[in-house]
Amino acid sequence: MIKKGTKTMKKMRRLAGLVLAMVMVFAMSASAFAATIENNTGHTYDAYQILSGTQANGKVELGDITWGTGVNSSALLAALKEKNDYFDNCETAADVAGVLADKTNDCPEAKALAAIAVEHLTNEKTAISEEATLNAGYWLLVDTSNVDGIHDAKNAALLQVTNNGNITINKKYDVPKVEKTVNDNDANIGDTVTFTLTATMPSTFEGYETYKVVFHDTLSAGLDFVEGTVAVTVAGNNQTDKFTVSEENGTLTISCADVLTLGATASSKIVVTYNAIVDDDAVIGIEGNPNTVYLEYSNNPNWDGEGNEPTGKTPEEKVKVYTWEIPVFKYTGTNTPLAGAGFTLYKDKQCATAVNLVATEGSNIYKVCTQSGCTDHTHVTEIVTGESGKFEIEGLEKGTYYLKETTTPAGYNTCDVVTVVIGENGTLTQNGNTTTEVAILNQSGATLPETGGIGTTIFYVAGAILVIGAAVVMITRKRMDA
Repeated sequence: MIKKGTKTMKKMRRLAGLVLAMVMVFAMSASAFAATIENNTGHTYDAYQILSGTQANGKVELGDITWGTGVNSSALLAALKEKNDYFDNCETAADVAGVLADKTNDCPEAKALAAIAVEHLTNEKTAISEEATLNAGYWLLVDTSNVDGIHDAKNAALLQVTNNGNITINKKYDVPKVEKTVNDNDANIGDTVTFTLTATMPSTFEGYETYKVVFHDTLSAGLDFVEGTVAVTVAGNNQTDKFTVSEENGTLTISCADVLTLGATASSKIVVTYNAIVDDDAVIGIEGNPNTVYLEYSNNPNWDGEGNEPTGKTPEEKVKVYTWEIPVFKYTGTNTPLAGAGFTLYKDKQCATAVNLVATEGSNIYKVCTQSGCTDHTHVTEIVTGESGKFEIEGLEKGTYYLKETTTPAGYNTCDVVTVVIGENGTLTQNGNTTTEVAILNQSGATLPETGGIGTTIFYVAGAILVIGAAVVMITRKRMDA
């Protein structure tokens, strides 16, 4: 077993991830074999021969084992004997090979040899990008691909020996992914929305002693992060206090130096939630208010712990929060703008509770009151048309609204309540008809009273009196004639 208490123990554990594998290359009748990268995705490798040998009497195993050209043999042997118990009695390359006899590529002895050998490599190596020829022996394979800052990771897979003696390097690394959702993708200005970030861990952590994750989340100008609302679970367990949270200039950073200590396992999920408020800087309409995230993660099991840790980045994920508007045109006659008409917006059909609005200085735009806006600014409920007859109400979620004329210009009739529906993608309907602008006509002059009104009653009474009067006259004349 590995000796405890040595100063090099921590370093050695870190270096264990450097090595992909140590394997013995053999064949029945040949001394050189093909090394091929399966499912190559642009990764390259350096192969270092640790032990060399020749085929012994036509057998599968190697004979005449000596040190390979890829290592400083004397330094390696001394380190092997110092740093663990597996190789205490070894004095030669053959002794080291004997310890590995009948062992698998991922046995503790092979991992220990690999972890130490990587510290004593020479410049003698064979580069492998797709295929290379290797002599028989024990080989150490190191992934040399440049994966810094991209959605990739270095291989920590082991070299396998195929039945015909050739070596196949199989892709065994994996990378995490991140997804983002919002509980409601359209909202009123002033509403609170909840974002969820879900990171799925890679299918293997092989070779990693620690595993770092950092969520980089950027909110647009129309979304304000609510401090103190971040919550994090790792594999279903609350680990919020183990993550560092910071926010600067609309970018939220949520990080943990090592999620393995928090119970993260292969393919487990890390879920982050937080709240944001839709503010009065929100973009109105189909352009929406984007919120993006990417995940930064450990991607090099070969890192020796020195300097800044190499990391990869997932592709950016984006969601949008939308808020909509109702444009209104008040007119009379043939599209003649009508000034002085007052309107109030309601969400209830009974028109009992008005929607609070804030006027935009120097324009005919009114926005739904934000939580701060209703405190810091004078809010209004009634909008009075100017000379253009037009105004816009911005910052509304989809749904049904009722626009009621609450002030009618002199000489005009009060119009009926207008039902406006904001649908998917901000589409508008006015009293059931699709439109891009809510056009409201005001008629001038008096109108006939409705059936059942007081005017109608007076009309009926007057008519009845006339009928009765006529009947009296007729009866009187008949009596006189008689």
